[in-house]
Amino acid sequence: MKWTTILAMSVFVTCGASSANEPPEIYGLGALLPVTLNDAPEPTVGAALPGVVDLRPWTVPIGQQGKTNSCVAWTIAYALVGWYANRNQVADPLYSPMFMYSQINIGRKRGYDGGAYPADGFALAKTQGNAVGATYSQPDKMNWTSQPSARDKVDAKFHAIKSHTNLFSNPDGSGGGVNGRVAIMSALAQMTPVAIAMRVRPEFAALSSQQPSHTKTTGIVMGNHAVLAVGYDTAGLLVQNHWGENWGVKGFGHIAWEVVEHDVFVADTIVPNDVFYNTVYRFSNAANNKQFYTLDHVEGVKAGYRYQGVEWRTMTTAGKGRREIFRCYIKGTDNSRFISIDPSCERQTSEGTYGFVYSQQYNGTIPLYRYYSPKTGERMATLDTNEGNSKNYRLEMILGYVTH
Repeated sequence: MKWTTILAMSVFVTCGASSANEPPEIYGLGALLPVTLNDAPEPTVGAALPGVVDLRPWTVPIGQQGKTNSCVAWTIAYALVGWYANRNQVADPLYSPMFMYSQINIGRKRGYDGGAYPADGFALAKTQGNAVGATYSQPDKMNWTSQPSARDKVDAKFHAIKSHTNLFSNPDGSGGGVNGRVAIMSALAQMTPVAIAMRVRPEFAALSSQQPSHTKTTGIVMGNHAVLAVGYDTAGLLVQNHWGENWGVKGFGHIAWEVVEHDVFVADTIVPNDVFYNTVYRFSNAANNKQFYTLDHVEGVKAGYRYQGVEWRTMTTAGKGRREIFRCYIKGTDNSRFISIDPSCERQTSEGTYGFVYSQQYNGTIPLYRYYSPKTGERMATLDTNEGNSKNYRLEMILGYVTH
């Protein structure tokens, strides 16, 4: 199957082209050459690989790194970790690349935008985690000068990776050869996207819907860039870039196998954490001061409610000792809602699930209480017993035990 077939689900767009005498304009790069040599492994004898792999159904929206040299963070924190969050149905799978890049940019202490080593990005994703973009204290995706807050680091810990594996790395910038190509294909065939770093030539920078495939190993090397490999066909590798949707075909490009073997000098995969978390945001309704809990930060903002912070986290998958909790709408009211462990929402209207909480208390978890007001009929969820008692509510139940 050819590249045009793989792209059948995409919408083609027209990109502006440079003249024949001018190098194409490119956005930021920033992938630094590794310091350790790790040769690609010899392929397993007799191992058969599928002819086509396409992992795009779980990719996050195409990003835009602008002129900053933050491609490593966009590839790891945004695209790669986001891919796993999407696949595991995390409600808000968009992570902030600046949480990572502000800390691994080699020029951060001297005030310049110097790029980053992929190995440093993976180390940070494991030890510190990844900040959810909606609540990261520095929302500007180009701002690498501001450091994360203490609260950012607490939140990011819930979105750490378990481990990472370097498939190969060449400090001289040369490609991984046939063995490197097979290593990338083998990972993709196991439903594992691959973060790669490569030398960038003019043809790659100029990819468009008219010329979606990078086939040449000639031309000046304009710098080094990190992207996410999300599939392949018989002719080459499918990658997700972060130069906006006007690059390639709606932000995706194709790299011929010859180029992969010649110019891709680093390839890495990750193992995500065993537990994926939804973040539950707390808002209050300015009109009646009632709580409003949502997994979608944008929903609360668009409704004009007052954001009060991250209240708790729920797990995205069922498991032993876990129970599901639901968001319920009270029929005939003005946006009155409550949280229930009943899938039918206690004869009200179910608006879906928040995720799963523990049914008993473990170390590191706290009770999620539900209170009832006989005066107003409101049911309030809170982690703070003082909040319920101070408003003369009656404790109804413990919905479960959550992380905060």
